[in-house]
Amino acid sequence: MFIKTVISRGEVADKTIRIKGGPMLKGRRKPKSILINPKFQISFLTQHLLLAAVSSLIMFATVQYQFNKFDLAGKEMKLSEGHFYFQLLNQQHQDFNTMFVYMGIINFLILVFAGFRLSHRVAGPLHRLKVHSERVIQGETTTELRFRKGDYFQDVAEAYNKQLHFRKPRSKASGE
Repeated sequence: MFIKTVISRGEVADKTIRIKGGPMLKGRRKPKSILINPKFQISFLTQHLLLAAVSSLIMFATVQYQFNKFDLAGKEMKLSEGHFYFQLLNQQHQDFNTMFVYMGIINFLILVFAGFRLSHRVAGPLHRLKVHSERVIQGETTTELRFRKGDYFQDVAEAYNKQLHFRKPRSKASGE
């Protein structure tokens, strides 16, 4: 949490102070990094994109195979190289290849965005659970764990909070 020091005339000083564990005052926190758990998220995105690349290459190879079959069919019919059939086939082949490149770029961008979003919905709650657990162990908080709306593992937060409430009465009774 960052708060800027204010000088009496309303000017903001150059000094910014960090308040550890304080409540968020305005808006959202600024992330330190685009990745919450780099090892998991990079692995996830790599696998995500690799699967997409393999499926795209299979589709591309299948279409190329079909164009070759059409080409062979024209040659078996003994059509001349300049025949309209071959001109149309070559134009369609070039158009397909161009569209495939553009669609590949668009798909890549969509998959990267969706992969980041999905990986954040998994890595974010796990990171929050880790940080919250460490803060409870250090005695810095006794509040319930909350995940963002739309995050996965909401049931884990509920189970964690139940065990936290279960331990509170026992801790007070034993004098811990």
